[in-house]
Amino acid sequence: MRVTIRGKILAVLAVFALLAGCAGNSQSPGNTPSAGPGDLEKKAPVIPVCSSCSADYTVYFEFDKDTLTASGQLVINMLLADARMVPPSSVTLIGHTDTVGSADYNLALGLRRANRVRDALIAGGMRADIIVVASKGLTDLTVPTGPDVPDIRNRRVEMIPEL
Repeated sequence: MRVTIRGKILAVLAVFALLAGCAGNSQSPGNTPSAGPGDLEKKAPVIPVCSSCSADYTVYFEFDKDTLTASGQLVINMLLADARMVPPSSVTLIGHTDTVGSADYNLALGLRRANRVRDALIAGGMRADIIVVASKGLTDLTVPTGPDVPDIRNRRVEMIPEL
């Protein structure tokens, strides 16, 4: 079973919410606070939640390129920040392309893209030994197209952290 960073953070938050609800906030049926010194002053701790945990970690590329765009670097930085909060046991990077070009060329281009993202993750402090790189080339399209259709939604690297 694959556990994502988002799933683990949600589980931790649910536990904190349950514990906070049980600690000092019980009330009688008449909505009167329970007896005990300081019960009304007790509040649940504020737990910081990463703003990007619900985002998917997908980096998009320009046509026939493996260079990172500014928006691609932002997505990488988002994963790096989230991984500092909840360290993954592994991160799988899967490179994809659109349907322009041969299957062999696109398989190699998808791998170059995934390796470019890998290098950026390592430069950002992620351990190299937890990163797995693969390419699906022009297979597994996000947007099904015919042959020789340049579509940026298919030119991507999916970053999949696992706990």
